[in-house]
Amino acid sequence: MTGYRIPPLKVTGYLQYKPDEDWSHRAQLTWFDGHDYRLDGVASFGRRKVDGYATVDLVSQYRVTANDKVSLGIQNLFNRDYYPQYSQLMRSSTNTSHLPAPGTVLTVGYSHDW
Repeated sequence: MTGYRIPPLKVTGYLQYKPDEDWSHRAQLTWFDGHDYRLDGVASFGRRKVDGYATVDLVSQYRVTANDKVSLGIQNLFNRDYYPQYSQLMRSSTNTSHLPAPGTVLTVGYSHDW
């Protein structure tokens, strides 16, 4: 089977700090293992050697009311330059599908529970 059906090992761990009932802060590490999907050492579509990588994210959430929350996050905190597994497997001889992951991304969110 290809890497699309059986992805490499992914491990996520986080530390969370809640200074009070309304605030929540989280630091998260996600690690993807590299895996060799080649069949008999031959690379083909969905069967390539992939490189592992890790990213760090930060998320802070504040509960404004019992039903409303606001969040602020930073994805890929250290601006790591990497290719996601899917992009590594999709690459072709023209490299038109071999796209890097985005750098550091700031996220802002609002949620309301009905």
